Amino acid sequence: MIRFITLFLICLSLQACQFFQVEKVSSETLFEEEIQTINWKDVDAYPLFSSCEESLDKERQKECFINTLNAAIYQKISNERFTTSQQLFDTVYINFKIDNIGKLSVLQIQIDSLVSREFPDFETRITEALNVLEISTPAYKRGIPVTTQFTLPIIVRTND
Repeated sequence: MIRFITLFLICLSLQACQFFQVEKVSSETLFEEEIQTINWKDVDAYPLFSSCEESLDKERQKECFINTLNAAIYQKISNERFTTSQQLFDTVYINFKIDNIGKLSVLQIQIDSLVSREFPDFETRITEALNVLEISTPAYKRGIPVTTQFTLPIIVRTND
């Protein structure tokens, strides 16, 4: 009987060793799984202007970023006296990027031909307004500064 119990315990201990076997996963597999979980369309922290605080949460950083851009463009355009022969109500799209060191570059301004014809300097004024902005901190993704690209819509509407 003792032999039977001893034999049973030996067999049981050999089976129990299988529970401690760990499946080895390669670093490439871990890397691929991690890459799949990253949302590449979003950043952890938005680019910041000196007027925005780093301590703000992500949503407030975004608001401050957008408000600073809008204020700079509005200030530049409001100083100009544009006149037109007809009513205008259109949207201009500004495509720009901020690289990983914080340099802003205008990539493209999508402007309707009517707006362009009525206000020939409009595109230049927007570019000038954005070029004078200084970004103190670029966007961050997982603690690493990254290049980001944005599209900012600007509504062009004439006064009555």
